[in-house]
Amino acid sequence: MSDIKINILGIAPYEAMLNNMVRIARNYPNVNFDVYIGDLEEGADIVRNNLYRDYDVIISRGGTCDMIRKITSVPVVEIGLSSFDILRTIKFSESLPSNYAIVGFPNITNNVRQLSEILQFNIPVITCHNAGEVECVLKKLKSDGITMVLSDNIGSRTARRLGMNSVLMTSGNESINNAFVQATTLIQSYSNIKYENNILKDVICNEPTYTLVFNDKQDLILSG
Repeated sequence: MSDIKINILGIAPYEAMLNNMVRIARNYPNVNFDVYIGDLEEGADIVRNNLYRDYDVIISRGGTCDMIRKITSVPVVEIGLSSFDILRTIKFSESLPSNYAIVGFPNITNNVRQLSEILQFNIPVITCHNAGEVECVLKKLKSDGITMVLSDNIGSRTARRLGMNSVLMTSGNESINNAFVQATTLIQSYSNIKYENNILKDVICNEPTYTLVFNDKQDLILSG
């Protein structure tokens, strides 16, 4: 069972992450890996157009994961932003002569707030819940004198378009690798359960007596 082939679809928000995902996927010989660049709606559209290819699991990041989960029943594993990833970005930004704020979706800002409480960082942190909020938030920050934002891909692109400096908060190789570990472990577990269920089904169907199995809603789920 440990040698089963796993088909994974990757959706990367930017090219550097795509390249890192491709490199890390090579460490998993039982994984067939396809990856595309797409952020938010674009990423969800890529998944929608590839559902026919029967992927076992999808790996992506941030708000794109939330959108993908709404359009498919295929398991979605998120590439997280570790405490080290956040600290690395903040420390780099402290060397720049700018007033800055952190803007992002909850998967980023929740972790930043927890880390800020522990380390007592005094950094404005603003959460956006959809892509439409990002530009309004950044315009307000700019009018308040904020000249730089630490953000995800869409926040960084929007900031540059508005004439603000930006630093992209990136997930490091360890975070990407953790996502692959989660994905392969998840599908391996599913395969083991499916294998055990097939054995149980064969046993029931080969019994000399007639067997009916119902779920808790009294729906017939197996007969033999």
